[in-house]
Amino acid sequence: MDGKSSRTTTPLLPDAAAKRGGERPSEPWKGELVKSIVYAGLDAIITSFSLISSISAGRLSSGESWILCLLYLYNN
Repeated sequence: MDGKSSRTTTPLLPDAAAKRGGERPSEPWKGELVKSIVYAGLDAIITSFSLISSISAGRLSSGESWILCLLYLYNN
């Protein structure tokens, strides 16, 4: 061996963008479903923390806590 490598690298998967002329695939949903799921999850987390802090600050009984939970569910 003379120190130079005669190997060539071949990609395992062909470049799909090069086959289609370099254009990206279209996204018909544009990520709206994912955005909705993330925002709904954040809303639920914030509402839960708000509810827990309200119950803790008011030192409410279990009956009053259930009423407050039902009111939060009714408003959302």
